[in-house]
Amino acid sequence: MDTQVIIGGLVACLGLGYLAYRYSDDGTSGSIALTRDDVVRILKELRTELMNVYMQISGFVMSIREQMGGRIPDEYIKEIIMSQTPINEQLSKVVEKVLQKNSTTKEEFEKACTVTFAGDSEIDQLMKDAKKALEDSFAGITPTLNEDLPSFLTSELTLKIFSEMNSATLVSMYDIIEDIKSKGITNPNSPEFQMEFQRQSPKIEAGTFKVFEKYGLTELSSSANLLMQTAIQKYSKTDRNFAGYMSILAQQTEPQIQAVMTGRITANQIEALRSQLYDEPKVIEIEEENLIQELENPREVKEEEFENEDLLEGEVAA
Repeated sequence: MDTQVIIGGLVACLGLGYLAYRYSDDGTSGSIALTRDDVVRILKELRTELMNVYMQISGFVMSIREQMGGRIPDEYIKEIIMSQTPINEQLSKVVEKVLQKNSTTKEEFEKACTVTFAGDSEIDQLMKDAKKALEDSFAGITPTLNEDLPSFLTSELTLKIFSEMNSATLVSMYDIIEDIKSKGITNPNSPEFQMEFQRQSPKIEAGTFKVFEKYGLTELSSSANLLMQTAIQKYSKTDRNFAGYMSILAQQTEPQIQAVMTGRITANQIEALRSQLYDEPKVIEIEEENLIQELENPREVKEEEFENEDLLEGEVAA
């Protein structure tokens, strides 16, 4: 996996994740016999939790297609994603987390679905829906989200959080790369670098999770990642200004990641970002004029902070 695949993948899955690291138990709970209601509930929980992974997969597919110019078969894209990204591990961890939460095992759950309650129409439909959602994601189809948004998660705040998620990703990436270099692994295209970067990639998800905590998204019943993706999907369709600002932020992301990957950002710049990120939020209701000014001149991508102007070539004027 070369640097471009890492960059493409990070752009695709930015802010999606921290799926099994915060809430999994110690695995010591005893399993119990599953009732039909248990099976239905678990299948619905899996549908919700796996939505984040489905969105990562569709994002990877679109990113790879864009990089390769559509010259690569879908089956090969699937092979790349399953072998060169953390997706396979994340799928397993999400399933493990949900099953642990419900005090059961993979074997018992599969038996309940395919033997004990074989032929149950609702269970069969939920299983078919899960299979289709996974197939759609590998076809690059983004799943439709139907989560109810909390009233405070306005379009303005969604943009603010997304911008800070970008910054958190840059900070986490910088920390990972510095740690890898401290071990004497300096070539970002070497297999050793790629393997170590992938091993430490959960730190990126943990960084975005801190942003969610800062704005109270982790205290809600729904997944913070799912809420953010629902908000982005909703406001992109209903708010033309929001869609424009998201375009600016999204197009700034890849050159910023390239700057970190190639060492063109300093420790002082990262520390400034770090201190801004984890301060207590001062204002929840953001005035539109201030928001526009911040998005047009975001703190994390000030041109004077980079030595090379070409890092901002992807920026779109508001």
